[in-house]
Amino acid sequence: MMEAREVSAWAGAGIDRRLGERKKFRAPALLRLPDRQVIEVRTFDISVGGIGVVTPMNLRQDVVCDIRVRPPILSEGMEVLLARGRIAHSILSGKEKGFLIGLEFVEIASSMREIIKQYVSIRHLSS
Repeated sequence: MMEAREVSAWAGAGIDRRLGERKKFRAPALLRLPDRQVIEVRTFDISVGGIGVVTPMNLRQDVVCDIRVRPPILSEGMEVLLARGRIAHSILSGKEKGFLIGLEFVEIASSMREIIKQYVSIRHLSS
């Protein structure tokens, strides 16, 4: 099982190829698999190009699924973020008590992408 420093080393080794800045984003979400099975997951981080989630089961790379989660920034008329993504990677994490799944967006509304872009660009006052 990989701990936080191992995940950082793994990401730094070039295995994680997600482009663009990402930001922590913790929220419950639903993942719908190709067989229509829906599993409860929790988000880990988000970027304009994808979202990291923790799942109770290992999922195959390149599987395409749908995700439903609240937007990282509340916006009038947008109560839920819906997107289709491709599983880019999956690793077991003891710390997170599940599999860290990298979901690369393949279909997402431009309005949702803009909300994510705004969220990622927000800096904390302590930064």
